[in-house]
Amino acid sequence: MGDKDSRRIALEAEMNGPAFWNDQEKAKGTIHELKALNAVLKPFEELGRQGDDLEALLELADEAIAVSTQYSFELGLAWATNSQGWALAENGREEGLGTLIHGLAATRATGANLNNTFTLALLAEIYLRHNRIDEGLAAIEDALTLAVTGGERFWRAELLRLKGELLLGQPDPSVHAAEE
Repeated sequence: MGDKDSRRIALEAEMNGPAFWNDQEKAKGTIHELKALNAVLKPFEELGRQGDDLEALLELADEAIAVSTQYSFELGLAWATNSQGWALAENGREEGLGTLIHGLAATRATGANLNNTFTLALLAEIYLRHNRIDEGLAAIEDALTLAVTGGERFWRAELLRLKGELLLGQPDPSVHAAEE
């Protein structure tokens, strides 16, 4: 969301300039773009404030999906789908896992890597709860690689914690491997 938020700040600064209304058509285009960006960003800002309420999260994700679809914001749609999938899975709904996987694939299809490490950690945690250890470990390995190549190293400790839990969840747990 950083690029979109930066763009929103730039548009707001442009609107505050003394010559903003000199070109009416450009001004209208700027306002339209700002409204579209706000429509995508506001639900995620609200999500940060209401993250503990899964029903609110599902509503916000649905709204973000609708707006992102309407304005063809592929990355916004993908991230909203990730949020929706996670919330569905947290509510114990079977389709949540598939929705989260679909959102992650859609995010990757845009070429974006930002937040994929976090999304893979969420995915691994869901796999752990469903005792799908090998899939969880694969998600963690993918996330650990991405943490290094994508510069999201701040997730490394959480990823290693999840890896340890997954290793301990194996049929023949290796405490030594989990401790590493």
